Amino acid sequence: MGRELLGVDGDFERQRKEILELWQTCNVSLVHRTYFYLLFKGDDEADSIYIGVELRRLLFMKDRFSKEHQASEGGETSTLSSSRKALHRERKMLSKLVSKRFSEEERTRIYHKFGISVNTKRRRLQLVNELWSNPKDRTHVAESADVVSKLVSFTEQGRVMKEMFGLAFTPPSFLQLRNSKVGEKHAFTFLTICFRH
Repeated sequence: MGRELLGVDGDFERQRKEILELWQTCNVSLVHRTYFYLLFKGDDEADSIYIGVELRRLLFMKDRFSKEHQASEGGETSTLSSSRKALHRERKMLSKLVSKRFSEEERTRIYHKFGISVNTKRRRLQLVNELWSNPKDRTHVAESADVVSKLVSFTEQGRVMKEMFGLAFTPPSFLQLRNSKVGEKHAFTFLTICFRH
Protein backbone atom coordinates (compact mmCIF):
# COMPACT_ATOMS: atom_id res chain seq x y z
CA MET A 1 0.00 0.00 0.00
CA GLY A 2 2.86 2.34 0.84
CA ARG A 3 4.17 2.21 -2.69
CA GLU A 4 0.75 3.18 -4.07
CA LEU A 5 0.72 6.29 -1.89
CA LEU A 6 3.81 7.62 -3.62
CA GLY A 7 2.12 8.42 -6.89
CA VAL A 8 0.70 6.96 -10.04
CA ASP A 9 4.08 5.83 -11.31
CA GLY A 10 4.76 3.91 -8.08
CA ASP A 11 8.50 4.54 -8.33
CA PHE A 12 9.35 4.63 -4.63
CA GLU A 13 11.62 1.59 -4.79
CA ARG A 14 13.38 2.89 -7.89
CA GLN A 15 14.04 6.25 -6.28
CA ARG A 16 15.09 4.66 -3.01
CA LYS A 17 17.56 2.41 -4.84
CA GLU A 18 19.02 5.42 -6.63
CA ILE A 19 19.30 7.31 -3.34
CA LEU A 20 21.13 4.39 -1.71
CA GLU A 21 23.75 4.42 -4.45
CA LEU A 22 24.08 8.21 -4.45
CA TRP A 23 24.65 8.19 -0.69
CA GLN A 24 27.66 5.98 -1.32
CA THR A 25 28.92 8.07 -4.22
CA CYS A 26 28.59 11.36 -2.32
CA ASN A 27 29.99 10.07 0.99
CA VAL A 28 26.82 10.97 2.88
CA SER A 29 26.82 10.65 6.68
CA LEU A 30 25.93 7.16 7.94
CA VAL A 31 23.70 8.67 10.61
CA HIS A 32 21.80 10.60 7.97
CA ARG A 33 21.42 7.50 5.80
CA THR A 34 20.11 5.55 8.77
CA TYR A 35 17.59 8.16 9.91
CA PHE A 36 16.31 8.68 6.38
CA TYR A 37 16.11 4.97 5.60
CA LEU A 38 14.21 4.16 8.79
CA LEU A 39 11.84 7.12 8.65
CA PHE A 40 10.81 7.17 5.01
CA LYS A 41 9.50 3.76 4.03
CA GLY A 42 6.80 4.75 1.56
CA ASP A 43 3.91 4.21 3.95
CA ASP A 44 2.97 7.89 4.16
CA GLU A 45 1.90 10.29 1.42
CA ALA A 46 4.48 12.84 2.58
CA ASP A 47 7.28 10.34 1.99
CA SER A 48 7.20 11.09 -1.73
CA ILE A 49 8.09 14.71 -1.00
CA TYR A 50 11.10 13.82 1.13
CA ILE A 51 12.24 11.15 -1.31
CA GLY A 52 12.05 13.63 -4.18
CA VAL A 53 13.92 16.35 -2.30
CA GLU A 54 16.63 13.92 -1.19
CA LEU A 55 17.10 12.58 -4.69
CA ARG A 56 17.40 16.08 -6.19
CA ARG A 57 19.83 17.11 -3.46
CA LEU A 58 22.05 14.10 -4.12
CA LEU A 59 21.97 14.50 -7.89
CA PHE A 60 23.01 18.13 -7.43
CA MET A 61 25.88 17.07 -5.13
CA LYS A 62 27.03 14.36 -7.52
CA ASP A 63 26.99 16.80 -10.42
CA ARG A 64 28.98 19.40 -8.50
CA PHE A 65 31.48 16.84 -7.25
CA SER A 66 31.94 15.33 -10.72
CA LYS A 67 32.94 18.77 -12.00
CA GLU A 68 35.26 19.21 -9.03
CA HIS A 69 33.10 22.06 -7.76
CA GLN A 70 32.00 22.73 -4.22
CA ALA A 71 28.50 21.87 -3.04
CA SER A 72 26.93 24.23 -0.53
CA GLU A 73 24.17 23.19 1.83
CA GLY A 74 22.88 24.69 5.05
CA GLY A 75 25.73 27.18 5.07
CA GLU A 76 28.32 24.40 4.82
CA THR A 77 30.53 24.01 1.77
CA SER A 78 31.95 20.65 0.84
CA THR A 79 33.92 18.95 -1.88
CA LEU A 80 34.21 15.27 -2.70
CA SER A 81 37.46 15.19 -0.75
CA SER A 82 36.08 16.97 2.32
CA SER A 83 32.96 14.78 2.34
CA ARG A 84 35.19 11.70 2.25
CA LYS A 85 37.20 12.99 5.20
CA ALA A 86 34.05 13.83 7.16
CA LEU A 87 32.72 10.32 6.57
CA HIS A 88 36.03 8.86 7.75
CA ARG A 89 35.82 10.94 10.96
CA GLU A 90 32.25 9.82 11.49
CA ARG A 91 33.20 6.16 11.14
CA LYS A 92 35.97 6.59 13.72
CA MET A 93 33.52 8.21 16.12
CA LEU A 94 30.98 5.45 15.61
CA SER A 95 33.66 2.85 16.29
CA LYS A 96 34.15 4.38 19.75
CA LEU A 97 30.50 3.71 20.54
CA VAL A 98 30.51 0.00 19.63
CA SER A 99 31.68 -1.28 23.00
CA LYS A 100 29.41 1.19 24.81
CA ARG A 101 26.22 0.22 23.01
CA PHE A 102 26.68 -3.53 22.57
CA SER A 103 27.48 -6.31 24.99
CA GLU A 104 30.33 -8.70 24.19
CA GLU A 105 27.82 -11.28 23.02
CA GLU A 106 26.07 -8.76 20.78
CA ARG A 107 29.37 -7.59 19.32
CA THR A 108 30.39 -11.14 18.49
CA ARG A 109 27.08 -11.73 16.72
CA ILE A 110 27.38 -8.48 14.75
CA TYR A 111 31.00 -9.13 13.76
CA HIS A 112 29.99 -12.55 12.48
CA LYS A 113 27.10 -11.05 10.52
CA PHE A 114 29.43 -8.63 8.77
CA GLY A 115 32.13 -11.26 8.12
CA ILE A 116 34.62 -9.98 10.70
CA SER A 117 36.67 -12.52 12.65
CA VAL A 118 36.58 -12.05 16.42
CA ASN A 119 40.30 -12.86 16.48
CA THR A 120 41.37 -9.95 14.29
CA LYS A 121 42.58 -6.56 15.49
CA ARG A 122 40.61 -3.30 15.24
CA ARG A 123 37.32 -5.15 14.91
CA ARG A 124 35.25 -2.08 15.79
CA LEU A 125 36.84 -0.05 13.02
CA GLN A 126 36.45 -2.94 10.59
CA LEU A 127 32.77 -3.06 11.50
CA VAL A 128 32.02 0.62 10.95
CA ASN A 129 33.94 0.51 7.67
CA GLU A 130 31.64 -2.30 6.54
CA LEU A 131 28.44 -0.45 7.49
CA TRP A 132 26.54 0.93 4.49
CA SER A 133 29.32 -0.25 2.16
CA ASN A 134 27.09 -2.22 -0.24
CA PRO A 135 24.04 -0.17 -1.32
CA LYS A 136 22.95 -2.84 -3.81
CA ASP A 137 22.41 -5.46 -1.09
CA ARG A 138 19.07 -4.80 0.62
CA THR A 139 19.83 -7.11 3.53
CA HIS A 140 23.15 -5.39 4.11
CA VAL A 141 21.46 -1.98 4.00
CA ALA A 142 18.81 -3.01 6.54
CA GLU A 143 21.40 -4.56 8.86
CA SER A 144 23.64 -1.49 8.59
CA ALA A 145 20.75 0.80 9.48
CA ASP A 146 19.94 -1.42 12.45
CA VAL A 147 23.49 -1.26 13.82
CA VAL A 148 23.89 2.50 13.33
CA SER A 149 20.48 3.20 14.87
CA LYS A 150 21.59 1.35 18.01
CA LEU A 151 24.97 3.06 18.08
CA VAL A 152 23.33 6.50 18.10
CA SER A 153 20.42 5.42 20.33
CA PHE A 154 17.92 6.29 17.65
CA THR A 155 14.29 5.61 18.45
CA GLU A 156 11.69 6.07 15.77
CA GLN A 157 9.23 8.82 16.64
CA GLY A 158 7.13 8.86 13.51
CA ARG A 159 5.80 12.11 12.13
CA VAL A 160 7.56 14.36 14.63
CA MET A 161 10.94 13.02 13.53
CA LYS A 162 9.97 13.27 9.88
CA GLU A 163 8.99 16.90 10.18
CA MET A 164 12.33 17.70 11.77
CA PHE A 165 14.03 16.81 8.49
CA GLY A 166 12.62 20.05 7.08
CA LEU A 167 14.56 21.99 9.72
CA ALA A 168 18.14 22.20 10.88
CA PHE A 169 18.32 18.81 12.54
CA THR A 170 21.10 17.84 14.92
CA PRO A 171 21.00 14.57 16.86
CA PRO A 172 23.56 15.09 19.66
CA SER A 173 21.01 14.13 22.30
CA PHE A 174 20.80 10.67 20.75
CA LEU A 175 24.55 10.22 20.72
CA GLN A 176 25.22 11.08 24.37
CA LEU A 177 28.77 12.06 23.53
CA ARG A 178 29.33 13.79 26.87
CA ASN A 179 29.76 10.42 28.49
CA SER A 180 32.21 9.21 25.89
CA LYS A 181 35.83 10.12 25.26
CA VAL A 182 34.95 11.72 21.95
CA GLY A 183 35.84 15.42 22.05
CA GLU A 184 32.99 17.80 21.37
CA LYS A 185 35.22 19.87 19.09
CA HIS A 186 35.32 16.92 16.66
CA ALA A 187 31.60 16.22 16.88
CA PHE A 188 30.06 18.96 14.77
CA THR A 189 30.82 17.35 11.41
CA PHE A 190 29.28 14.13 12.64
CA LEU A 191 26.24 15.55 14.37
CA THR A 192 24.89 18.21 12.01
CA ILE A 193 22.32 16.98 9.53
CA CYS A 194 20.64 19.87 7.78
CA PHE A 195 18.03 19.87 5.04
CA ARG A 196 16.70 22.82 3.10
CA HIS A 197 13.63 22.36 0.91
